[in-house]
Amino acid sequence: VCRLLAPRKEGNALLPGTNARPADVLIPHWTGGRDTALDVTVVSPLLPDRVPHSIATPGHTLTVAFNNKCRDYLVACEREGICFIPLPVETLGGWHTKAVDQLRKLARAEAR
Repeated sequence: VCRLLAPRKEGNALLPGTNARPADVLIPHWTGGRDTALDVTVVSPLLPDRVPHSIATPGHTLTVAFNNKCRDYLVACEREGICFIPLPVETLGGWHTKAVDQLRKLARAEAR
């Protein structure tokens, strides 16, 4: 990630009063001037309980992972003025659309 963006690995106390660590990378002023917590999560669509849904709906595992992360951290981050963006990736190579959007945005910033 571009040094001009000043990304940093999440430290302690991003969410005061909790041990939660919702960001793998925190980029200051990334989303509309707000600090942004990017949370990468790698999921497998081949786990037995996921296979039927993955077959019927491509990207299902990515959507579930995205929604689970939002359920766990979105409100708490928003309360602290932080934009929370989960970046789910499948072990088979699929990427959630929000993850693709953020990677493109990072690439454009890096290309400047």
